Amino acid sequence: MGKKNGKDTSRTPRGIFNADEMKLIKVILDQKPPIVELQVSVLNTDMSYQDRPRERIVDQVLNNFSEALLGTLRVSKRPDSTYWVIDGESRRQGIVRRGELQRFVRCEIFECEGQKQEALLFAWFNSRRSKQPTKLETNLQAYSTAGVDHGFGKAVMTCGFSLVRGGKRHLHGAGYVKQAWDLDEDGTAMTKALFAVKEAWRDKYDIHGYMVLGIARLYHYSRKTIDDQVRRLLQRRSPDMIMELVMRRWAKAGAKGARIHPDDKPRLVSRVLADEINKNPGKSGKIDIIKLDESRVGA
Repeated sequence: MGKKNGKDTSRTPRGIFNADEMKLIKVILDQKPPIVELQVSVLNTDMSYQDRPRERIVDQVLNNFSEALLGTLRVSKRPDSTYWVIDGESRRQGIVRRGELQRFVRCEIFECEGQKQEALLFAWFNSRRSKQPTKLETNLQAYSTAGVDHGFGKAVMTCGFSLVRGGKRHLHGAGYVKQAWDLDEDGTAMTKALFAVKEAWRDKYDIHGYMVLGIARLYHYSRKTIDDQVRRLLQRRSPDMIMELVMRRWAKAGAKGARIHPDDKPRLVSRVLADEINKNPGKSGKIDIIKLDESRVGA
C-alpha cells in the first residue's frame, strides 16, 4: 500500500473511471442544471449507491436548523419525472426527522437516465469533497452500481458478501478486499478466498478485509491447487485463532508488545496459514514459503 508524507494514499481508488465512462459523466456535468425549490416529500433515495446518513449532519439539521445548513441539494430527475437525491441525503434525512416533509428546499436538477448515471455522479461529487469524504466502501458500492468497477462489486455479491450495510456478511475494510481483487486480472484469487471464507465462517464471525487479502495471497502466489487445504484449515481455525497465531509470530520476530499495523496483517496472515498448511500438506504438497515471503503485496 502506498504512502506519501507519512499518509496512507491507497484508500482512494485511482483511475476508477475509464475514458468512455468519463465521457458519460462529462455529458451530465456539461448540463446547465436549473436550481429549483422542491418539497422534501417528492425526493426519493436509492440505497443501492447511497451511504447511510451521516448522523452528525442529520443531528445538526434536526436540532440546530437553519437555512444556511441546507445549502443546495443535487438531485437527479429520471425520465419518469421522479426525483432522486444524489448529494444531500443526510440533510434530507434531518428534515424528514423534523417531520417537515412539506418544506421546500433548493435543488440543483440533473437530467439522468437512471440509477447507473446517478451512481456515477454520487461517486464523482463525494470523491471530490475536501471535508469528510465518503467512506471507501461507499464509493466502491457506487462504482459497482454504476458498472465502472470491472466486476469487483458483483463478484463480492456473488460470493455472498456485501461492502456496506453491516451484519455478518459485511466485509470490514473494503480497501483490502479491493487489493485482493487486484492481485490478478480477473479477481480469481479474491473469489476463491471469499468462497472459502463463506463455507467456513460466514454468518458466524465478523470478516475483515485484511483476512480476505491474506487468504487471497495464498491462492495467488501458490500457483497450484490448494483449495481443499485452505478450506480444511479455515474449518479448523476461526479468525480469532488465526490472529492469535499471527500475534505469536509477531512476538517471535522481536515485536512483542508492539501493535501490528493493519497493512502488515495480510502478509502475516498469509505466512501463518501457509505454515499451518505445510504441517500436513496432503496431496497438493507444501506451499512455497520463499515465494510467498518475497511477495510484498499487502505488506
